[in-house]
Amino acid sequence: MTNLRTRLALTYSLVIISAVVVLSFVSNILANQLFAGYVKDSIQRKNTEIVSAMANQYDSSRNRFNTGTVQTLGMSFLHDGFILVLKDNNNRTVWDARACDLDLCADVIKDIQSRTNHKMDHVELMKEEFPLIQNGKKVGTIVVESFGPLFYTENESNFLAAFNKFVIVIGAIFAILSAIVSIIISSRISKPILNAASTAEKIEHGDFSARVDEQSKTVELNQLAKSINGLALALENGEQWQKRVTSDISHELRTPLTTLQGNFEAMIDGVVKPTPERIQSCYEEVVRLNKLVEDLKQLSILERENIHIHKTQVDLFSILKSVVNQHFVDADSKGIQLHLEGKPSPYIGDANRLTQVFVNLLSNAIKYTDHGEIIVSLKLNRKNEYEISFKDTGIGVSEEEIPHLFERFYRADKSRNRKTGGAGIGLTISKSIIDAHEGVIQVESELGKGSCFTIILSTNI
Repeated sequence: MTNLRTRLALTYSLVIISAVVVLSFVSNILANQLFAGYVKDSIQRKNTEIVSAMANQYDSSRNRFNTGTVQTLGMSFLHDGFILVLKDNNNRTVWDARACDLDLCADVIKDIQSRTNHKMDHVELMKEEFPLIQNGKKVGTIVVESFGPLFYTENESNFLAAFNKFVIVIGAIFAILSAIVSIIISSRISKPILNAASTAEKIEHGDFSARVDEQSKTVELNQLAKSINGLALALENGEQWQKRVTSDISHELRTPLTTLQGNFEAMIDGVVKPTPERIQSCYEEVVRLNKLVEDLKQLSILERENIHIHKTQVDLFSILKSVVNQHFVDADSKGIQLHLEGKPSPYIGDANRLTQVFVNLLSNAIKYTDHGEIIVSLKLNRKNEYEISFKDTGIGVSEEEIPHLFERFYRADKSRNRKTGGAGIGLTISKSIIDAHEGVIQVESELGKGSCFTIILSTNI
């Protein structure tokens, strides 16, 4: 099994080298095609030159060709790769390259073959016949044999060989450079991935403080690092939360259980008498335990993915009005002025669950307010959403505590004063219910000046 860096390097190298090979192959084909076209045009021009030159060797005053000059020209053209047969109008041979010097002709043809870019043993000579015209009159015919487009002159053959060599050298250089560049690029890509893998492995073994520190210029790699760091933070927070929850549950259960155990032991040992007051105190602790268990059960049900909200058409203002009326006595007993603002507001929701939320928020406001007022209001905001707020002039909470108010068992009063009661999961339940209604619950608070809990629900009717 190869590592990522090696696979990336091999992939990049293979792609680049393949591209270089294909480019070299195509370049070679194009060069040969262009050269073939160029040679073909050259042969046509040479044929025209040969016909003109041989026609000019006809002496019209003597009615015959100048054989000496014809022979000289024939040998010259033979060395250029053109085998000529010249005949007069009486079909008599004036010049035949093969008949003149067969060995020389064979050597020239062999030399021509060696200068071509193909094995030509099986290739036949191209033969063309042209009339020789002088002053508008035919004076003879000439047959020109050549290797056509496959024939290169020595200079052309040398140039093509040099070009092919150049392509091979450039291809080799690019192949080496591509391997080097591929290694560098693959290292840069694989390094942050390997760091992320190393961090993930640390997280797997329980080191939730591990983080991917290195930043990359690649968006996807940065996103990967961000995701792993987010996972590590969530696991770290989860571990801390789990420890705190364990501590909180044990704390919530320990006190009433210890009280019950002490009272029952004292009554069993005869130290104290089982008076109605003492039994009532034990009963209150049992009720407290039962409420804690019931709250935990509700929270578990609400946080399940298959939570069911029984929605019907309700009037939010009517629900708020009923809740406020239920708490007037408690507020008045503490000298708190309780106000309700709003108007009928139809909504599709679970009336019982919404009542549970409103009761929890209002009872908390009364519990943590010693004087002043509490304003419960219902209105439409600028986004045409229902905005339900519970604003008090109570003790408030500090800014650093606000993000934790909706966490399980979190209470701003760390001492767990029994006078404040509660297990610290009321707000968590409230948030779960509002989430199930696809709403938002948020809080603003200032220590010593009061708090304002706001619920935002869409107008779904």
